[in-house]
Amino acid sequence: MIKHMRNKIKDLLRAQEGFTLIEMTVTKSVY
Repeated sequence: MIKHMRNKIKDLLRAQEGFTLIEMTVTKSVY
């Protein structure tokens, strides 16, 4: 169960990282 939670947190962090990358790309395109 703890392992599952850790995996979930890892996925969340990865998704957040991807979102930040997309955000940066969009910001570069806008400005």
